[in-house]
Amino acid sequence: MGRKEIKITRRFLSDTSQLIKVFGAIRYDSFLLYLCLYFGICKETAEDLTEKFLQARIITKAKYADTHILKADKKERASSDKLDAFDVYLAVMKEEKEKGEENEVAAVRTDLPEDYIFYTTTGLMYDVIINNDRGAQKLRLLEKFEKKRKKGEITLFVYPSRIPSEELRGKKPVLFGSHRLGIVRKSPETGIATCILTDTEGKNDRQR
Repeated sequence: MGRKEIKITRRFLSDTSQLIKVFGAIRYDSFLLYLCLYFGICKETAEDLTEKFLQARIITKAKYADTHILKADKKERASSDKLDAFDVYLAVMKEEKEKGEENEVAAVRTDLPEDYIFYTTTGLMYDVIINNDRGAQKLRLLEKFEKKRKKGEITLFVYPSRIPSEELRGKKPVLFGSHRLGIVRKSPETGIATCILTDTEGKNDRQR
């Protein structure tokens, strides 16, 4: 099958650069999947595009531990939580694209109580919390600050890849309102990370 011809616009380059800046650093393989989902192209075409972006210095390639990563700013410091967050974004994007090719997902980096907020063109809003040393605190703050929730607002609580699989079988955190879990796992053979999203549970009884 021939490679799909695509047109790279200035808007796409600007939006993509801004998206990478939101997360700070992303896995190289995850960026390939992003291009595949965005344009509906194969991995080989995505690799060609990425190489062009690198040559044009729109993005820069680096290494974090044993993983090849991409950054929009060389000075940005990578972390496994930042890398995982983008894979959570991809999982949400994949779901949205399955609903309709034109659907998109916007991401904003925050501080407390969420780490990120994802907005979808289908009307969903995800309050994304990465379960690090402040994970439980962030959940309590979110519940305290968000007494009334919007329709379509979902808490997405993420178990990052650095948490061992055996710990995932522990007690589930108490999540209020409409919520989902995101579980990021990294293949020890390929180094490729994927995020599994659970079904949405609960409902927002107190909507504003």
